[in-house]
Amino acid sequence: SNSLSDLNNTVTNNSNELKQYAVATLSNPSSLTHALNTAFLLTDLTNFNNADYQLVNGKVTVSKSALYQVDVYVSFDANNTGIRQVAFANWELQPIQIVNAALENDTKLTMSSTLRIDANGTVNLNIMQNSGSTLSVNACALMIRKVSDLDV
Repeated sequence: SNSLSDLNNTVTNNSNELKQYAVATLSNPSSLTHALNTAFLLTDLTNFNNADYQLVNGKVTVSKSALYQVDVYVSFDANNTGIRQVAFANWELQPIQIVNAALENDTKLTMSSTLRIDANGTVNLNIMQNSGSTLSVNACALMIRKVSDLDV
């Protein structure tokens, strides 16, 4: 479902199981130009259970080559025109999630994927909307945790 509660449940489960993870967020709403694929920069990062993720230039950076579970939540201003799209920019815009604008209230979008990320690699988002005008992202959260080491 397209709900922040899904991401909150995942965060709670990781915390209860003492898994190392981090949550990167947006501290203030950010405007997106109509029909422009925008590299979206997060502003805050919190590590949990001694995790060592870093936020560098708005992108989450990992220290080790591994498979990572990445969950994203984005909430757009209310506007019932067009689509909303989010993608992981590091993988030629794949995977990608596209939803139609909500008829009422904010449009909310969630995406979850397991990604191979090399040491010192980053996770960054590209976000796009085509509402016909500039539109704000009210909230954005990215949760990341390592799920498997890679044999190197």
